[in-house]
Amino acid sequence: MFRKAFRPTLLLALAFSCVHLVHAFPPAPYYVLFGTVRDQAGQTVVADNAEVLLTKNGTAIQRAPIATLVGRDRNYELNIEIESMRPSTAAYSERSLQPNGEFGLIVEINGERFYPIEVAGTLRAGRGSELVRLDLTLGVDSDGDGLPDVWEEWQLYQAGHFPGEDGKWNLSLIDANGDFDGDSQSNLKEYYAGTFAGDATETFNLEIQGLDDSNALVEFYGVTNKFYWIEQSTDLKTWVPANFAVGTAPASASHVAPAAGIVNASIPRAPGGTKTFYRLNVR
Repeated sequence: MFRKAFRPTLLLALAFSCVHLVHAFPPAPYYVLFGTVRDQAGQTVVADNAEVLLTKNGTAIQRAPIATLVGRDRNYELNIEIESMRPSTAAYSERSLQPNGEFGLIVEINGERFYPIEVAGTLRAGRGSELVRLDLTLGVDSDGDGLPDVWEEWQLYQAGHFPGEDGKWNLSLIDANGDFDGDSQSNLKEYYAGTFAGDATETFNLEIQGLDDSNALVEFYGVTNKFYWIEQSTDLKTWVPANFAVGTAPASASHVAPAAGIVNASIPRAPGGTKTFYRLNVR
C-alpha cells in the first residue's frame, strides 16, 4: 500500500520539474523612463487619450498614459521590462527589451502620432534598475537645437524680428543654451517656464516680499495653465515640499495658474525663526 501511494506523487514531481525548466526567467528590474511631454508652444500636454508608446523594431509594444499629474516633475512614466538574459531561456515577453537594446518613443494623442524632438536618434535602454528622466518635446526642430521652430518664431516675432525676403526666420538667433534677451535665464528654461525669451523683464523667479510672525510672503509670475510648486531647505542641500496659500485659498502643495500675471503666496514659517531658503519649480 505504501508503494502504490508513493509512486504517483513522485511522477507528478518529476513532471512539474520538466515543465518548469522550459519557462523563461522573470525580467530584470524595470528600466524606468519618466518626464514631461510638452507641445511646441511649451505647454504641458493635457489631453484625453494621450499616451507615450514604446516601440521595438518599429512596432509599439507598450503604452503609458500622459496624465495631468503623475508627479510634480512628470506627466508620464514608462516601466520598461528588461530581459534577464540567462543562458538557455526563451524571451520572457514580447514587451521586453534586451539590456542596452534599441527602442523608440512616439506620442499618440486621439489616434494621431507625433515624434518627439529628443528621439530623432537611436535610443538605448539600460540594464534595469535605472530611473532616467527624458522630457519629450513635440514639434519640428529644423535647426536641431532642441527647441521647436514654432516657439522660436514666436519669440522672434515678440522681440520685433521678422522673416527675411525668402520668408524664412533666422532661427540661429535662438538656441537652447543661449540667452536671447540677456536676462541670465537660458532660452530652454524660458521655454519650460512659459516666459518670453525676447523680453528681459519677464523672468522665472521667486521673490520674498516680506515676513510676518507666521508666514513668508512671496510672489512669482504665473503663466496660464502652468503647474507650480515650492520647496524649502535650511541648508541648501535637502529640499522638501512647502505648502503655500495663494490669495484666500487654503494652503496647498501646488498651484495651477488660471491666467498670466503676478501670483502672491504665503508660506508658513518654521517655528523658532529658523533661517529657511525657498525655490520655485514649474511644469
